[in-house]
Amino acid sequence: MAHRSDSTSSSGERIEAEYARYTDAPPPYSEKQYEGKSENEQNHMRMTDYSKEIARMMGRQLVRGLKIDDAEEGKEAKVAE
Repeated sequence: MAHRSDSTSSSGERIEAEYARYTDAPPPYSEKQYEGKSENEQNHMRMTDYSKEIARMMGRQLVRGLKIDDAEEGKEAKVAE
């Protein structure tokens, strides 16, 4: 039984590494970076931050779904044996 959890965690780590580009994003702008910018520039910066955060959340959701699918396939393979 411990063997299955080891293989599940290693495949989960593999999935995380493979899809890291979807979950990693530069940090949002700091409030100091907004200082001295026009309203238009600030809006653009906030939209960029928003899109980064949405992409990060969607990436986490993708990885979570892949891990769940991978774990279910592992269970099905174990039952078939």
